[in-house]
Amino acid sequence: MKKLTLIAAICLMFAATIKAQSITPIQLKQARMAAYQWIRDYNVYAKMEGKREPTRKFIALFEDETTLLFNDYLPLLNTKGNKISARDYASILAKKEAVYKMSFEIRNATIISEELDDSGSIVFVLGFDKIVSFQENGNTSDDLYAYPKKTYHARVRIKYNIKEESALADGIHSDSNFEEILVLHDTESEFVNQYTSRTKLESECLDNSSTLIKWNYATADFDEQMVYYYQDTIKNSLHFGGSVGYSTYSARMINDNFTGFTPQGGLYYAFSIGYYRQLMLKDKNRLGIDISASFTQKSIGIMANGYKEMYNAVDPDGGNYLRIIELTSYNERVNRYAIDVPIALRYDYLINNRISAYAKFGAEVSYDLIQQAKATANAQYSGYYDWLFDVTISQNGIYDFGAFNIDGTSNTIGINKLGIGIFAGIGIQYFIPKSRWSFDAALLYGCEVFNRTTNPIGIHLTEDKDNWNSATLMLKPFNGHNIQLQINFNYNF
Repeated sequence: MKKLTLIAAICLMFAATIKAQSITPIQLKQARMAAYQWIRDYNVYAKMEGKREPTRKFIALFEDETTLLFNDYLPLLNTKGNKISARDYASILAKKEAVYKMSFEIRNATIISEELDDSGSIVFVLGFDKIVSFQENGNTSDDLYAYPKKTYHARVRIKYNIKEESALADGIHSDSNFEEILVLHDTESEFVNQYTSRTKLESECLDNSSTLIKWNYATADFDEQMVYYYQDTIKNSLHFGGSVGYSTYSARMINDNFTGFTPQGGLYYAFSIGYYRQLMLKDKNRLGIDISASFTQKSIGIMANGYKEMYNAVDPDGGNYLRIIELTSYNERVNRYAIDVPIALRYDYLINNRISAYAKFGAEVSYDLIQQAKATANAQYSGYYDWLFDVTISQNGIYDFGAFNIDGTSNTIGINKLGIGIFAGIGIQYFIPKSRWSFDAALLYGCEVFNRTTNPIGIHLTEDKDNWNSATLMLKPFNGHNIQLQINFNYNF
């Protein structure tokens, strides 16, 4: 057995010696030069320059057009895969209207191994480093789309035919593992284009997002491997809340019957629901429109030191006389319960991811559902009889004359139920972390600019202790004012 093994080894050594002796040093030198010349030709023809069929010359470097090459045309790596035929690769490089222009550089080309095959050809394996990059065609600006430089190590197997003195490659391979290639295009960054990963993109979006502002990334229309960040926001919100404040007005009476007339303010409160829609977001500036519906209570007062009125009347016995009405310490409180529909333009400045300061301005339509007045006064009803020796009767018990305390209510109000107003305010909003909820607080000023009043002809504030009318029937048109603190809770979506 040992003899057979020894004989086989001697035979192999002998065969190898014959092969080695069949190649002259000059032939080996020419073969090595041809291998390096192949690298130089590849470096030239892959640029697809010149007018003499660069595509054909490039394909001619390989055994046939179906020879598989390592795909280093990065913009099409996800589409074409890691392997591509010499024909398809040449077609891509030669495409003049391509989105990207490829640039590359070959370094450190070295023969790794060489051997003589059974056909009498010398087979070389060459290794080289290739640096590739891509820039957007026809764009010279600083924010052009580009694939930055990327280096990989390649191996090419070249077969040199001694008789024909030709060198052809049967493929280009690489141990480099190009997984999914993604390039982040960010014009705000120092490096406009840089390689990234989905994990990094998702992490950056999550870290920079807030309740209001959502960061995400998308692929460019022309390149699924080119991605960019975009800012999205929660554009809508539903809100509900309430307001409390103080309302007052400025007005005059239609006659001079009152003395010491003083308009009085009162409580203002409202409960509202509404909808906000974002119109624009740029950097830290946000603009939107806010529409609400609220149930509102507005309270005003009318105070006067005195009131005096005289008019001709007839007593129950048919006697003519001059009726004299005198009131002191007149105090009337008017409550209006209304539905308001305010529409506002709102501007927010985003201080940070959690807080925004805002201002808003708008108009509202108001309709009173309920109007109610309550008044108190000291009343004196008298009758002057000029035909009865100029006597004045003011005693209680005679007709309806005398002194009485008025304390009554009325639903007949002189203020028109429909009103129009404008308002403005400033506030601050806080977005609750990891939630769709936020709340805001604002200080608002409002003014009712349209308040018609009803002034019936011949109306009397009071005719007797059982007949009383609201003093609002004697008001001229007026402007109402209110200042309020408004707090809203918002559900953002």
